[in-house]
Amino acid sequence: MRQIAVDETSARRGHRYVTNVLNAENSSLLLMVEGRSAEALGAFAKALCEHGGDPSQIEAIAMDMSPAYVKGATEHFPHARIVFDKFHLMVLAGQALDEVRRELWRDGGSDLKGALWSLRGSAVRLVQCELRRRFDAWQSNSGVSTKRVGDDC
Repeated sequence: MRQIAVDETSARRGHRYVTNVLNAENSSLLLMVEGRSAEALGAFAKALCEHGGDPSQIEAIAMDMSPAYVKGATEHFPHARIVFDKFHLMVLAGQALDEVRRELWRDGGSDLKGALWSLRGSAVRLVQCELRRRFDAWQSNSGVSTKRVGDDC
């Protein structure tokens, strides 16, 4: 096993969470531990050693962008590449797009008010008028520079 996936889920109603560590190649559950901290990955590294595995053999860890999981992966699996899952990346991309759309609208140089759903998502799911609005927005704002997620400038 060279790739794992890490995610949390609610164990009960309320704010009681467990961390699940899965074999990313076949989705089998490897470990379930209470909480959602960096130490959850430490517990997996320890269990891996106890069962004859070696944490240095883990090449990639798929996870959400939880700072605790990133810290745990960095501390306990220093050779592993961290891979953020697509869902969370798309959320950030959507937020960045919406922020740029609002800034352009506030600056008065754009016709993007109300265009959120025309700009987001797959073109396959848009109706003709939304596709037209997306194309027109792209044409009228083609000089806008790129924005990186997390930029404050």
